[in-house]
Amino acid sequence: MKTAWLACDEEKFGKKFLKADLLETGKGFRKIKMEEGPDKGTEVILPSEETPHQGFFPALFEQDEEPQVWRFKGRSVPIVDRSKFKDHKQADALHASNTELDADGKPLPYIFLPHTAEIIDGVMRGDHQFLIGHKGVGKTSLILQVAAHIGQPCIRLNFTGQISISDLVGSLGFGKAGTEWHDGPVITAMRNGYWLVLDEFDFGDASVLSMFHPVLERSPYYCLKENNGEIVQSVKGFRVFATGNSIGGDASGEYAGTQPMNAALLDRFAGHGRVLEIKPMTMKQERNVVLSIMPNLPYRIAKKATVFAAKVRSEHLKSFSTRELLN
Repeated sequence: MKTAWLACDEEKFGKKFLKADLLETGKGFRKIKMEEGPDKGTEVILPSEETPHQGFFPALFEQDEEPQVWRFKGRSVPIVDRSKFKDHKQADALHASNTELDADGKPLPYIFLPHTAEIIDGVMRGDHQFLIGHKGVGKTSLILQVAAHIGQPCIRLNFTGQISISDLVGSLGFGKAGTEWHDGPVITAMRNGYWLVLDEFDFGDASVLSMFHPVLERSPYYCLKENNGEIVQSVKGFRVFATGNSIGGDASGEYAGTQPMNAALLDRFAGHGRVLEIKPMTMKQERNVVLSIMPNLPYRIAKKATVFAAKVRSEHLKSFSTRELLN
């Protein structure tokens, strides 16, 4: 018999999970006996672990201690224990560098929009994800905020037309023992289980981006030819998140320098993850964001500002961003 924890309504029960005993696991079902709550002593049949139950996913955790999770729309995302990373000081530093914290060390208020659930589902499946959309719609900030709330270290890279493969994977250089190999950010993320956030991915040259083909496989790996052909296999937790303004180049001139995305590269995301379009917020959502960042702004001004932004987007500039509105 195993200890298990059933997800529950935190407002109703004052906690996120109720303790249970896992009695039996069969094809498409699990039987548990409640050890806490109003149904204590009752046996309950749950669907398989891939299926939500009463709006929660995962519905059941099989472990001795109560799970520590961050929850969004019924999803329970486990909190990352950075002390278990190979280099926990580096993991702590990477998490801190990508996290805006308040005086109590908690992430600053952030409004997670409904499409966050799709990102979380991809994270929990182990998907690599490519987020496309106009500038300022919150593609990168969304990934970093999810990471901040679960304590996940991230390496963030900004692509330009000048970035090279050696900038990404590493190179030979001088060290204490003479000439030695120095990992680049991609290999560092793979070896340690960090998230790799690739900003402006569509600015990268196709010949450079092709190095991501094996990295975006279901079981990511990379061959370091310059380091005696070492094969680097990613460890648990590694994910790739790319962001871009388009996947087919830019005909409007708004995003000069972007490149059409290679079909083979896109297929890696589609086959081992997802390509998601992040659409602009509604006026109401944008107004809530403005007021959360500028709480002393009068409501009537925030309302007028978001109406103005919507008019600009519909009549003049589709890429007018919330960032520009806030500025």
